This record gives sequence, structure tokens and C-alpha cells, in this order.
Amino acid sequence: MAAFGLIGTLIGVTRFVLSGLKLLLLLAPIWVPAALIAKASSDNASADTVAVIRAVDGDTIIATVDRTDERIRVLGINSPESVNPNAPVECFGPQASRNAKSWVRLHPRVVLRTDRAAPDRDRYGRLLRYVEPTGGGHDLSTVQLARGYARVAVYGQNLTKLDGFNAAQRMAKRNDRGLWGRCD
Repeated sequence: MAAFGLIGTLIGVTRFVLSGLKLLLLLAPIWVPAALIAKASSDNASADTVAVIRAVDGDTIIATVDRTDERIRVLGINSPESVNPNAPVECFGPQASRNAKSWVRLHPRVVLRTDRAAPDRDRYGRLLRYVEPTGGGHDLSTVQLARGYARVAVYGQNLTKLDGFNAAQRMAKRNDRGLWGRCD
């Protein structure tokens, strides 16, 4: 009888440790050289603190800007498609979307920051912005890149945060995170 109690205890401890590891992986800080990430602020044209309504997918959010709900395309990244009705769901698209939604739940208010190298809007009318947490920490672009849920995409623009984005992507590739090593 004591053996069953011991086995039950071991199973419970194992489940606890595994759930803790899952949480640790989700919330673990993403290490990218701080100098590469922080380089940007003084060169940027403007910044607004806004309320986020939701994440649409891995690289687009909706936020209230000047009392208007705006679609925001996150600067510097392209995540695999997951919601485009004219395109198939791409490898790691759903995971990229879930990760962005989790990040937004943790950061309901964000700073939207422009970059002088990027236009104000893309061809679909979305605002092009860095999406940064108000309380400090890594912006959404860096998080998506470092976890392997996006690729660097600058469309010929010399973005201020490009060095940090490239470092985050290299780290994800090196560690086979997310789409790296699993998608064509």
C-alpha cells in the first residue's frame, strides 16, 4: 500500500515539475544584447501609448489610436500566415499567432513607436510601428523573432532596431526555435 502512495507522490511531483517547465519556457526572458535593442528610441519620429484590443495574428494587432481602432503591422518582422482568407495557413502560423496573443494579454497597454526609415502605413492601410511594452521589456518584434515565430522583414528599410532583430533571429536559428528547422 505504501508503494502506491509513493508512486502517486512521484507522479504528482513529476506533473508539477513539467508544468513549471512549461511556464518557465513561456515566460523565460529572451536574451538579446541590450545595446542592440535599446539603440532605437532617440532616432524615432514619434511614440504613443495606446490600449491594445487584440492580436490578429503573429505580426498584426488592433489598438485604439486617437479614439480610432487601427490595425498595426509590427515593424521589422513577418510571421507565417494564419488568418489570411486568400492564403493557406503556413507552417508555425498558428503558433506565431498564439504567441502574439499571449504577449498582448500580458501587455494590454503598449507604446507604438515609428521609425523614420519606414513609411507611416503599408499598402493595406495598416500603421507600421514598433510595439513596445509600457513597463519595459522586449518589444513584440524581438519576442516573435527570438522564439522563432517570425523572420526579419525590413523591405529595404534601414530600421533602427535591425541589428537587434538580426541578433534575435540568429539566436532562434541557432537554437532551432519555432519555425527554424521545422518549416521549409
